[in-house]
Amino acid sequence: MYHASGMIIGCAGSGKTTLLERLKGIDLEKIKNNIRSTRGVDINKDIFDVTDTIQVNYSSQKQRFKLRGDKEGLKKSVPEHHSMNTTDDWETQESIEKLNDYSTIEVSKSENIYVETKFTSTSSYDRQESTSTQQDVMTERKDIPYSSEISGNLQIETKNISEDPEKKITMTDFAGQCSYYASHQMSPRAFFILVMNMEKKFDDKVGEEVCCQEGSVYTGWTNRDYLEFWMNSIHQYSSDTAPVILVGTHSENKTEKEIMAFFHEIWATLEMKDNILHKHLHEDRQFAVGFHDNESIENIKLSIVKVVQNLNHWGEKLPCSWVMFEKFFQEKKSLRIMKKEMLLAFNEALSQEMKLQTVHDIDFMLQFFHDNREILYFNQEILDCVIILDVQWFANLFKNVITDKNHAEKDLCRFASDWKKFDQTGELNDTLLTAIWEMKGIAVSEHKTNVMLYMEKLGLLAKLNDKKWYVPCMNKRPFPAECFSSYPTSSILCYVFDVLPVGIFHRLVATCLQIPCEIVTERGELCIY
Repeated sequence: MYHASGMIIGCAGSGKTTLLERLKGIDLEKIKNNIRSTRGVDINKDIFDVTDTIQVNYSSQKQRFKLRGDKEGLKKSVPEHHSMNTTDDWETQESIEKLNDYSTIEVSKSENIYVETKFTSTSSYDRQESTSTQQDVMTERKDIPYSSEISGNLQIETKNISEDPEKKITMTDFAGQCSYYASHQMSPRAFFILVMNMEKKFDDKVGEEVCCQEGSVYTGWTNRDYLEFWMNSIHQYSSDTAPVILVGTHSENKTEKEIMAFFHEIWATLEMKDNILHKHLHEDRQFAVGFHDNESIENIKLSIVKVVQNLNHWGEKLPCSWVMFEKFFQEKKSLRIMKKEMLLAFNEALSQEMKLQTVHDIDFMLQFFHDNREILYFNQEILDCVIILDVQWFANLFKNVITDKNHAEKDLCRFASDWKKFDQTGELNDTLLTAIWEMKGIAVSEHKTNVMLYMEKLGLLAKLNDKKWYVPCMNKRPFPAECFSSYPTSSILCYVFDVLPVGIFHRLVATCLQIPCEIVTERGELCIY
């Protein structure tokens, strides 16, 4: 599989979305007329094809797995590694050994074939045509079963191997307002593009018109603080060596000397123990871009190609049956959330050679697709019963809940009182939650219980009671320091980190509140500060 995940990060107003639009080749006038502030997370699935550069891909629904079907290739088609942070795990190695035992698949006599899955239309004409094609295919590949009840119109075809297999990049655009940072879930398999506005001085405080940070943990932060925050987050939540491409925007009026000084300041800011954050950077991966600067955009494209081709998992080998499962996930995506038992039924319908043999093998496969942000799945009690198939839909649910103040004042005027309390204390009542989702036209009632469980697992919120949740990243309620003098001191357990993204504190609080306990109240207000 040749697939990479890129994440664009940086403060609001730095030009992240504009950069993505320019990488997609959108006309400059169209960008100026249509550009908007990103809310939460926008996932552009398989948006780029990788050749000698990157080109926008408008057929992103097409399956991306292209696995050789010759006997030797299939025998070796096992996951040598599926994630940079799990290759040393003994359970992973055990899974690889098990998959080795049943990865051999009987194929036709052609020595050069690969397995491809395709989508088919649901029109009456295409249904008739696809039935005929399906019969032809099943005549050729009797070893692969077909169950219309479980897999719908899934087809398996064999064709000549392509000398240039499909190579894709998914790009995730993160909103820059600090209110949305809790929704940013970084992948351990990603590369990053950090975008900074070169017109802003490093020690200038970020303006309220860009990020409403007053009263939050980000109060008074400068552009330098945010630079450290983003790099710390990459190092902590991704991998120790996740590659970062630096992009300085608004370079129109900058001299070559000023541009060099800008990037030098970034390197100097990140000098820490053993220059630990420097491992993510490289002198060849820093670019200054003006709005009409096409040459730098082309150089960034070339840099992206070089980065993805050097990722550890670029071109990794996977069991052939995983092609079937990804197609199954995509075909059922409209369900939003799927019970795991449906997946188990699909697996049972596969031939003995193709099916995954144990629950552990299935969880191993699900973890891979989770790491690639194809799905959300946690192999833990309660959560392991369901699989979230539409990651963007789930991201939209949360990003609309933690609406930035500049967005909320426009969208939630009818619920101004409820939202004001939520914005100050982080206490979210069911009435406001329902109103937010209804206003956005998001139907979630049948999935609400599972959605909230997943949000709790991700540390986004904590349940206070059946009608109220606590969202730590929204709490701006101060605690008077002098109150500490009336409490006896306790033992203190201290952890020391080389780098620590401040956002982890919110997740820690949300996790602690999942421990059954009573929260003290004072004059009818919960004592959460």
